Amino acid sequence: MRVQSARFFEVGCWMMLSLIVFPRTVAEALASNNAEIMNLSSIAKNKPIIDFQYPHEKKTPAELMTSISKSTSELLKESDDMDVYGDFEATIDESYLRRFEREISQKFGKEDAVFMPSGTMAQSIALKIHKSAKEKKHGYGSGSVFACHHTSHLLLWEEDAYSHLLGMDATVVSSSVQTEQSESYVYSDPMKFRDVKRVLDVHDVDEISTLLIELPHRELGGKLTKWEEVLAMSTLCEDRGISFHCDGARIFEASAGYGLPLHKVAEPFDSVYISFYKGIGAMTGAMLMGSAEFCAEARIWLCRFGGNLYSKLPYAISCWGNYLDQVENVKDGLTFQEKHAKMQKIVEALSCNEKISKYVSFQPKIPETSMVHCFLKAKVDQCKQANDEISQRFGVKIFSRIREVEGNSNGVGAYFEWSIGQANGKITEEAFVDGWTKFVDALESSNS
Repeated sequence: MRVQSARFFEVGCWMMLSLIVFPRTVAEALASNNAEIMNLSSIAKNKPIIDFQYPHEKKTPAELMTSISKSTSELLKESDDMDVYGDFEATIDESYLRRFEREISQKFGKEDAVFMPSGTMAQSIALKIHKSAKEKKHGYGSGSVFACHHTSHLLLWEEDAYSHLLGMDATVVSSSVQTEQSESYVYSDPMKFRDVKRVLDVHDVDEISTLLIELPHRELGGKLTKWEEVLAMSTLCEDRGISFHCDGARIFEASAGYGLPLHKVAEPFDSVYISFYKGIGAMTGAMLMGSAEFCAEARIWLCRFGGNLYSKLPYAISCWGNYLDQVENVKDGLTFQEKHAKMQKIVEALSCNEKISKYVSFQPKIPETSMVHCFLKAKVDQCKQANDEISQRFGVKIFSRIREVEGNSNGVGAYFEWSIGQANGKITEEAFVDGWTKFVDALESSNS
Protein backbone atom coordinates (compact mmCIF):
# COMPACT_ATOMS: atom_id res chain seq x y z
CA MET A 1 0.00 0.00 0.00
CA ARG A 2 2.87 2.35 0.90
CA VAL A 3 4.64 1.62 -2.42
CA GLN A 4 1.41 2.23 -4.35
CA SER A 5 0.85 5.56 -2.55
CA ALA A 6 4.39 6.69 -3.35
CA ARG A 7 3.81 5.73 -6.96
CA PHE A 8 0.65 7.80 -7.20
CA PHE A 9 2.43 10.74 -5.54
CA GLU A 10 5.23 10.60 -8.12
CA VAL A 11 2.72 10.48 -10.97
CA GLY A 12 0.94 13.49 -9.53
CA CYS A 13 4.16 15.48 -9.22
CA TRP A 14 5.09 14.77 -12.81
CA MET A 15 1.66 15.72 -14.08
CA MET A 16 1.66 19.01 -12.15
CA LEU A 17 5.05 19.98 -13.60
CA SER A 18 4.03 18.93 -17.11
CA LEU A 19 0.74 20.79 -16.92
CA ILE A 20 2.68 23.98 -16.14
CA VAL A 21 4.98 23.55 -19.13
CA PHE A 22 3.01 21.51 -21.67
CA PRO A 23 -0.66 21.73 -20.59
CA ARG A 24 -2.17 20.64 -23.92
CA THR A 25 0.21 17.73 -24.33
CA VAL A 26 -0.62 16.26 -20.92
CA ALA A 27 -4.35 16.88 -21.29
CA GLU A 28 -4.40 15.10 -24.64
CA ALA A 29 -2.36 12.22 -23.25
CA LEU A 30 -4.77 11.76 -20.33
CA ALA A 31 -7.80 11.97 -22.60
CA SER A 32 -6.41 9.41 -25.03
CA ASN A 33 -5.81 7.01 -22.16
CA ASN A 34 -9.23 7.58 -20.57
CA ALA A 35 -7.52 9.52 -17.76
CA GLU A 36 -5.85 6.27 -16.70
CA ILE A 37 -2.81 6.67 -14.41
CA MET A 38 0.17 5.54 -16.48
CA ASN A 39 3.49 4.11 -15.36
CA LEU A 40 6.05 6.89 -14.76
CA SER A 41 8.71 5.27 -16.87
CA SER A 42 6.33 4.99 -19.83
CA ILE A 43 5.35 8.66 -19.42
CA ALA A 44 8.99 9.74 -19.46
CA LYS A 45 9.66 7.57 -22.53
CA ASN A 46 6.70 8.78 -24.53
CA LYS A 47 6.75 12.47 -23.67
CA PRO A 48 9.37 15.03 -24.68
CA ILE A 49 12.05 15.64 -22.08
CA ILE A 50 11.78 19.10 -20.55
CA ASP A 51 15.35 20.41 -20.96
CA PHE A 52 16.08 23.32 -18.61
CA GLN A 53 19.48 24.09 -20.12
CA TYR A 54 19.00 23.98 -23.89
CA PRO A 55 17.83 27.40 -25.15
CA HIS A 56 16.74 26.65 -28.72
CA GLU A 57 13.91 24.66 -30.25
CA LYS A 58 15.27 21.21 -31.08
CA LYS A 59 14.78 20.14 -34.69
CA THR A 60 15.52 17.00 -36.60
CA PRO A 61 17.81 17.41 -39.64
CA ALA A 62 14.75 17.18 -41.87
CA GLU A 63 12.89 19.86 -39.86
CA LEU A 64 15.94 22.13 -39.99
CA MET A 65 16.27 21.86 -43.76
CA THR A 66 12.53 22.39 -44.16
CA SER A 67 12.71 25.62 -42.14
CA ILE A 68 15.64 26.81 -44.28
CA SER A 69 13.66 26.03 -47.43
CA LYS A 70 10.74 28.08 -46.07
CA SER A 71 13.05 31.01 -45.26
CA THR A 72 14.56 30.80 -48.74
CA SER A 73 11.13 31.22 -50.31
CA GLU A 74 10.38 34.19 -48.07
CA LEU A 75 13.70 36.03 -48.34
CA LEU A 76 14.80 35.56 -51.93
CA LYS A 77 13.28 37.38 -54.88
CA GLU A 78 12.15 35.49 -57.97
CA SER A 79 15.07 37.00 -59.83
CA ASP A 80 17.66 35.90 -57.26
CA ASP A 81 20.24 33.31 -58.16
CA MET A 82 22.22 31.22 -55.70
CA ASP A 83 25.29 33.07 -54.44
CA VAL A 84 28.56 32.02 -56.07
CA TYR A 85 31.92 32.48 -54.31
CA GLY A 86 30.64 35.29 -52.10
CA ASP A 87 29.10 37.42 -54.88
CA PHE A 88 31.99 39.84 -54.38
CA GLU A 89 31.35 41.71 -57.62
CA ALA A 90 27.55 41.66 -57.44
CA THR A 91 25.38 44.63 -56.55
CA ILE A 92 22.79 44.80 -53.80
CA ASP A 93 20.01 44.29 -56.37
CA GLU A 94 21.75 41.27 -57.88
CA SER A 95 22.66 39.34 -54.73
CA TYR A 96 20.63 38.26 -51.71
CA LEU A 97 23.92 37.73 -49.86
CA ARG A 98 24.98 41.33 -50.38
CA ARG A 99 21.54 42.49 -49.18
CA PHE A 100 21.93 40.40 -46.04
CA GLU A 101 25.40 41.84 -45.41
CA ARG A 102 24.14 45.38 -45.95
CA GLU A 103 21.20 44.89 -43.58
CA ILE A 104 23.48 43.71 -40.79
CA SER A 105 26.13 46.40 -41.36
CA GLN A 106 23.46 49.11 -41.23
CA LYS A 107 21.96 47.65 -38.06
CA PHE A 108 25.36 47.80 -36.39
CA GLY A 109 26.33 51.18 -37.85
CA LYS A 110 29.30 49.89 -39.84
CA GLU A 111 30.22 50.63 -43.47
CA ASP A 112 30.28 47.02 -44.63
CA ALA A 113 30.00 43.40 -43.51
CA VAL A 114 31.24 40.02 -44.77
CA PHE A 115 29.41 36.76 -44.12
CA MET A 116 31.72 33.93 -43.06
CA PRO A 117 31.30 30.24 -42.21
CA SER A 118 32.68 30.51 -38.67
CA GLY A 119 33.64 32.93 -35.94
CA THR A 120 37.08 31.39 -35.52
CA MET A 121 37.84 32.24 -39.14
CA ALA A 122 36.33 35.73 -38.84
CA GLN A 123 38.41 36.69 -35.82
CA SER A 124 41.64 35.29 -37.28
CA ILE A 125 41.02 37.39 -40.39
CA ALA A 126 40.38 40.47 -38.28
CA LEU A 127 43.65 39.99 -36.39
CA LYS A 128 45.54 39.47 -39.65
CA ILE A 129 44.17 42.66 -41.20
CA HIS A 130 44.96 44.77 -38.14
CA LYS A 131 48.45 43.27 -37.95
CA SER A 132 49.06 44.11 -41.64
CA ALA A 133 47.87 47.69 -41.08
CA LYS A 134 50.36 48.06 -38.21
CA GLU A 135 53.17 46.70 -40.39
CA LYS A 136 52.46 49.28 -43.08
CA LYS A 137 52.98 52.06 -40.54
CA HIS A 138 55.85 50.70 -38.46
CA GLY A 139 57.59 48.19 -40.70
CA TYR A 140 57.70 44.43 -41.14
CA GLY A 141 57.38 42.43 -37.91
CA SER A 142 55.52 45.09 -35.97
CA GLY A 143 51.99 44.50 -34.72
CA SER A 144 52.64 40.81 -34.09
CA VAL A 145 50.98 40.91 -30.65
CA PHE A 146 47.32 41.21 -29.69
CA ALA A 147 45.94 41.69 -26.18
CA CYS A 148 42.95 39.80 -24.78
CA HIS A 149 41.39 38.60 -21.53
CA HIS A 150 42.68 35.33 -20.07
CA THR A 151 39.29 33.70 -20.78
CA SER A 152 39.26 34.63 -24.48
CA HIS A 153 37.99 31.99 -26.90
CA LEU A 154 41.18 32.47 -28.92
CA LEU A 155 43.27 31.26 -25.98
CA LEU A 156 41.04 28.43 -24.81
CA TRP A 157 39.32 26.82 -27.77
CA GLU A 158 41.16 27.52 -31.03
CA GLU A 159 44.32 25.39 -30.69
CA ASP A 160 46.62 28.45 -30.81
CA ALA A 161 45.47 29.33 -34.34
CA TYR A 162 46.75 32.89 -33.90
CA SER A 163 50.26 31.50 -33.52
CA HIS A 164 50.23 28.71 -36.11
CA LEU A 165 48.30 30.52 -38.83
CA LEU A 166 49.12 34.18 -38.22
CA GLY A 167 52.52 34.07 -36.52
CA MET A 168 51.17 36.25 -33.71
CA ASP A 169 51.59 36.22 -29.95
CA ALA A 170 48.98 37.01 -27.30
CA THR A 171 49.55 39.19 -24.28
CA VAL A 172 47.08 38.33 -21.56
CA VAL A 173 45.00 40.87 -19.67
CA SER A 174 44.06 39.43 -16.28
CA SER A 175 42.54 40.97 -13.20
CA SER A 176 45.13 42.73 -11.06
CA VAL A 177 43.59 40.90 -8.08
CA GLN A 178 43.53 37.14 -8.59
CA THR A 179 41.71 34.65 -6.37
CA GLU A 180 42.15 30.98 -5.56
CA GLN A 181 39.45 30.15 -8.10
CA SER A 182 40.76 32.39 -10.89
CA GLU A 183 41.88 29.47 -13.05
CA SER A 184 38.36 28.03 -13.11
CA TYR A 185 36.96 31.53 -13.67
CA VAL A 186 34.49 31.20 -10.81
CA TYR A 187 35.21 34.62 -9.35
CA SER A 188 37.24 36.29 -12.11
CA ASP A 189 36.47 39.84 -13.14
CA PRO A 190 35.71 40.83 -16.72
CA MET A 191 38.28 42.87 -18.62
CA LYS A 192 38.91 46.19 -16.86
CA PHE A 193 40.45 49.43 -18.12
CA ARG A 194 43.12 49.57 -15.40
CA ASP A 195 44.35 46.10 -16.34
CA VAL A 196 44.34 46.88 -20.05
CA LYS A 197 46.38 50.04 -19.47
CA ARG A 198 48.79 48.18 -17.23
CA VAL A 199 49.46 45.63 -20.00
CA LEU A 200 49.71 48.17 -22.81
CA ASP A 201 52.11 50.33 -20.80
CA VAL A 202 54.79 47.61 -20.77
CA HIS A 203 54.77 47.14 -24.56
CA ASP A 204 56.39 49.28 -27.25
CA VAL A 205 53.98 51.34 -29.34
CA ASP A 206 54.61 49.25 -32.45
CA GLU A 207 54.21 45.81 -30.80
CA ILE A 208 50.46 45.49 -30.19
CA SER A 209 48.18 45.74 -33.20
CA THR A 210 44.84 44.80 -31.61
CA LEU A 211 43.00 44.87 -28.30
CA LEU A 212 40.26 42.23 -28.32
CA ILE A 213 37.38 42.23 -25.85
CA GLU A 214 34.54 39.73 -25.59
CA LEU A 215 31.06 41.11 -24.89
CA PRO A 216 29.80 39.44 -22.80
CA HIS A 217 32.52 37.20 -21.30
CA ARG A 218 31.20 33.72 -22.02
CA GLU A 219 33.59 31.91 -19.64
CA LEU A 220 32.53 34.23 -16.81
CA GLY A 221 28.83 33.47 -17.09
CA GLY A 222 27.97 36.47 -19.24
CA LYS A 223 29.67 39.17 -17.17
CA LEU A 224 30.00 42.54 -18.90
CA THR A 225 32.82 45.06 -18.76
CA LYS A 226 31.33 48.34 -17.54
CA TRP A 227 30.34 50.43 -20.52
CA GLU A 228 32.29 53.50 -19.43
CA GLU A 229 35.39 51.30 -19.27
CA VAL A 230 34.76 50.02 -22.80
CA LEU A 231 34.67 53.62 -23.99
CA ALA A 232 37.87 54.40 -22.07
CA MET A 233 39.58 51.43 -23.74
CA SER A 234 38.46 52.71 -27.14
CA THR A 235 40.01 56.11 -26.47
CA LEU A 236 43.22 54.53 -25.20
CA CYS A 237 43.50 52.37 -28.33
CA GLU A 238 42.92 55.36 -30.59
CA ASP A 239 45.60 57.36 -28.80
CA ARG A 240 48.13 54.54 -29.15
CA GLY A 241 47.31 53.45 -32.69
CA ILE A 242 45.88 50.09 -31.64
CA SER A 243 42.84 48.56 -33.36
CA PHE A 244 39.92 47.76 -31.04
CA HIS A 245 38.08 44.53 -31.93
CA CYS A 246 34.85 43.16 -30.42
CA ASP A 247 34.32 39.43 -30.04
CA GLY A 248 30.56 39.77 -30.25
CA ALA A 249 29.67 36.09 -30.37
CA ARG A 250 26.84 36.96 -27.96
CA ILE A 251 26.47 40.63 -28.78
CA PHE A 252 22.66 40.47 -28.82
CA GLU A 253 22.83 39.41 -25.17
CA ALA A 254 25.32 42.21 -24.45
CA SER A 255 23.07 44.79 -26.08
CA ALA A 256 20.19 43.78 -23.79
CA GLY A 257 22.48 43.69 -20.76
CA TYR A 258 23.77 47.21 -21.40
CA GLY A 259 20.36 48.51 -22.39
CA LEU A 260 21.90 49.94 -25.57
CA PRO A 261 20.94 49.49 -29.24
CA LEU A 262 23.26 47.32 -31.33
CA HIS A 263 24.81 50.21 -33.24
CA LYS A 264 25.77 51.89 -29.97
CA VAL A 265 27.44 48.72 -28.69
CA ALA A 266 29.40 48.41 -31.96
CA GLU A 267 30.34 52.09 -32.17
CA PRO A 268 33.60 52.08 -30.14
CA PHE A 269 35.13 49.28 -32.23
CA ASP A 270 37.17 49.23 -35.43
CA SER A 271 35.89 45.73 -36.20
CA VAL A 272 33.11 43.55 -34.84
CA TYR A 273 32.39 39.84 -35.20
CA ILE A 274 28.94 38.42 -34.46
CA SER A 275 27.64 34.85 -34.38
CA PHE A 276 24.25 33.72 -35.61
CA TYR A 277 24.10 30.21 -34.16
CA LYS A 278 24.69 30.96 -30.49
CA GLY A 279 22.07 33.43 -29.29
CA ILE A 280 19.59 33.01 -32.14
CA GLY A 281 20.06 29.33 -32.98
CA ALA A 282 20.87 29.45 -36.70
CA MET A 283 22.57 26.56 -38.46
CA THR A 284 26.04 28.14 -38.43
CA GLY A 285 27.62 31.36 -39.62
CA ALA A 286 29.21 34.66 -38.63
CA MET A 287 29.48 38.25 -39.82
CA LEU A 288 32.63 40.37 -39.71
CA MET A 289 32.07 44.13 -39.86
CA GLY A 290 34.14 47.26 -40.17
CA SER A 291 35.08 49.97 -42.66
CA ALA A 292 34.67 49.43 -46.40
CA GLU A 293 38.45 49.12 -46.75
CA PHE A 294 38.62 46.59 -43.90
CA CYS A 295 35.86 44.43 -45.41
CA ALA A 296 37.40 44.54 -48.90
CA GLU A 297 40.55 43.09 -47.41
CA ALA A 298 38.50 40.61 -45.35
CA ARG A 299 37.02 39.19 -48.55
CA ILE A 300 40.53 38.55 -49.90
CA TRP A 301 41.54 36.79 -46.69
CA LEU A 302 38.32 34.79 -46.71
CA CYS A 303 39.52 33.28 -50.00
CA ARG A 304 43.00 32.66 -48.57
CA PHE A 305 41.55 30.94 -45.50
CA GLY A 306 39.46 28.62 -47.68
CA GLY A 307 36.22 30.06 -46.36
CA ASN A 308 34.82 31.49 -49.58
CA LEU A 309 32.65 28.48 -50.34
CA TYR A 310 31.11 27.97 -53.77
CA SER A 311 27.79 28.80 -52.12
CA LYS A 312 26.89 29.79 -48.56
CA LEU A 313 23.16 29.58 -49.27
CA PRO A 314 21.91 27.22 -46.49
CA TYR A 315 24.06 28.89 -43.84
CA ALA A 316 23.33 32.47 -44.87
CA ILE A 317 19.58 31.90 -45.21
CA SER A 318 19.40 30.15 -41.84
CA CYS A 319 21.26 33.07 -40.24
CA TRP A 320 19.22 35.76 -41.98
CA GLY A 321 15.90 34.09 -41.21
CA ASN A 322 16.72 33.53 -37.55
CA TYR A 323 18.03 37.07 -37.20
CA LEU A 324 14.76 38.49 -38.54
CA ASP A 325 12.62 36.20 -36.37
CA GLN A 326 14.53 36.69 -33.12
CA VAL A 327 15.94 40.20 -33.36
CA GLU A 328 14.00 42.33 -35.83
CA ASN A 329 10.49 40.87 -35.82
CA VAL A 330 9.97 38.92 -32.61
CA LYS A 331 6.35 37.79 -32.56
CA ASP A 332 5.82 34.57 -30.64
CA GLY A 333 8.95 34.36 -28.50
CA LEU A 334 11.00 36.49 -26.13
CA THR A 335 13.14 39.48 -27.00
CA PHE A 336 16.70 39.49 -25.66
CA GLN A 337 15.62 42.01 -23.05
CA GLU A 338 12.88 39.63 -21.93
CA LYS A 339 15.31 36.69 -21.89
CA HIS A 340 17.60 38.71 -19.62
CA ALA A 341 14.75 39.57 -17.26
CA LYS A 342 13.61 35.94 -17.19
CA MET A 343 17.12 34.71 -16.34
CA GLN A 344 17.27 37.17 -13.44
CA LYS A 345 13.90 36.00 -12.09
CA ILE A 346 14.84 32.32 -12.28
CA VAL A 347 18.21 32.84 -10.56
CA GLU A 348 16.53 34.91 -7.83
CA ALA A 349 13.89 32.23 -7.25
CA LEU A 350 16.46 29.44 -7.02
CA SER A 351 18.87 31.47 -4.87
CA CYS A 352 16.08 32.35 -2.40
CA ASN A 353 15.02 28.71 -2.06
CA GLU A 354 16.65 27.44 1.14
CA LYS A 355 16.88 23.82 -0.02
CA ILE A 356 18.18 24.48 -3.53
CA SER A 357 20.67 27.19 -2.53
CA LYS A 358 22.52 24.70 -0.30
CA TYR A 359 23.74 22.97 -3.45
CA VAL A 360 23.57 25.66 -6.12
CA SER A 361 25.16 29.08 -6.62
CA PHE A 362 25.47 31.39 -9.61
CA GLN A 363 28.08 33.60 -11.20
CA PRO A 364 27.37 36.37 -11.54
CA LYS A 365 24.98 36.32 -8.60
CA ILE A 366 22.67 38.68 -10.49
CA PRO A 367 22.78 37.80 -14.21
CA GLU A 368 24.14 40.65 -16.32
CA THR A 369 22.82 39.08 -19.53
CA SER A 370 20.50 36.19 -20.40
CA MET A 371 23.20 33.70 -19.46
CA VAL A 372 24.84 32.62 -16.22
CA HIS A 373 27.14 29.93 -14.84
CA CYS A 374 25.62 27.50 -12.39
CA PHE A 375 27.93 25.96 -9.75
CA LEU A 376 27.04 22.77 -7.90
CA LYS A 377 28.30 21.49 -4.57
CA ALA A 378 28.64 17.94 -5.83
CA LYS A 379 30.91 15.95 -8.08
CA VAL A 380 30.21 15.65 -11.79
CA ASP A 381 29.29 11.95 -11.52
CA GLN A 382 26.85 12.67 -8.69
CA CYS A 383 25.22 15.44 -10.73
CA LYS A 384 24.91 13.22 -13.79
CA GLN A 385 23.36 10.43 -11.72
CA ALA A 386 20.79 12.78 -10.18
CA ASN A 387 20.07 14.35 -13.57
CA ASP A 388 19.51 10.93 -15.16
CA GLU A 389 17.23 9.88 -12.31
CA ILE A 390 14.83 12.83 -12.57
CA SER A 391 14.94 12.61 -16.36
CA GLN A 392 13.75 9.00 -16.23
CA ARG A 393 11.23 9.49 -13.44
CA PHE A 394 9.80 12.91 -14.22
CA GLY A 395 10.84 13.76 -17.77
CA VAL A 396 12.90 16.76 -16.58
CA LYS A 397 16.57 17.40 -17.33
CA ILE A 398 18.51 20.12 -15.47
CA PHE A 399 21.48 20.10 -17.85
CA SER A 400 22.76 18.45 -21.01
CA ARG A 401 26.44 19.32 -20.61
CA ILE A 402 28.41 19.80 -17.41
CA ARG A 403 32.07 20.41 -16.54
CA GLU A 404 34.31 19.63 -13.60
CA VAL A 405 35.60 22.38 -11.32
CA GLU A 406 39.13 21.40 -10.39
CA GLY A 407 40.18 21.65 -6.77
CA ASN A 408 36.64 21.22 -5.42
CA SER A 409 37.04 24.45 -3.41
CA ASN A 410 34.23 25.05 -0.90
CA GLY A 411 32.66 21.81 -2.06
CA VAL A 412 32.01 23.10 -5.59
CA GLY A 413 32.78 20.23 -7.96
CA ALA A 414 30.83 20.97 -11.14
CA TYR A 415 29.37 23.76 -13.19
CA PHE A 416 27.49 24.37 -16.41
CA GLU A 417 26.57 27.24 -18.67
CA TRP A 418 22.92 28.23 -18.71
CA SER A 419 21.26 30.51 -21.25
CA ILE A 420 17.64 31.44 -21.73
CA GLY A 421 16.32 31.14 -25.27
CA GLN A 422 13.02 30.64 -27.04
CA ALA A 423 12.68 27.00 -25.94
CA ASN A 424 13.47 27.03 -22.22
CA GLY A 425 12.10 30.58 -22.01
CA LYS A 426 8.61 29.05 -22.21
CA ILE A 427 9.09 27.20 -18.93
CA THR A 428 7.63 28.95 -15.90
CA GLU A 429 9.68 30.00 -12.88
CA GLU A 430 7.55 27.63 -10.75
CA ALA A 431 8.46 24.71 -12.99
CA PHE A 432 12.16 25.55 -12.75
CA VAL A 433 11.97 25.57 -8.93
CA ASP A 434 10.01 22.29 -8.92
CA GLY A 435 12.50 20.59 -11.25
CA TRP A 436 15.52 21.83 -9.31
CA THR A 437 13.93 20.63 -6.07
CA LYS A 438 13.63 17.15 -7.55
CA PHE A 439 17.26 17.33 -8.64
CA VAL A 440 18.41 18.27 -5.12
CA ASP A 441 16.26 15.45 -3.67
CA ALA A 442 18.02 13.04 -6.00
CA LEU A 443 21.43 14.41 -4.98
CA GLU A 444 20.63 14.04 -1.29
CA SER A 445 19.30 10.55 -1.85
CA SER A 446 22.53 9.48 -3.56
CA ASN A 447 24.58 10.90 -0.66
CA SER A 448 22.60 9.16 2.07
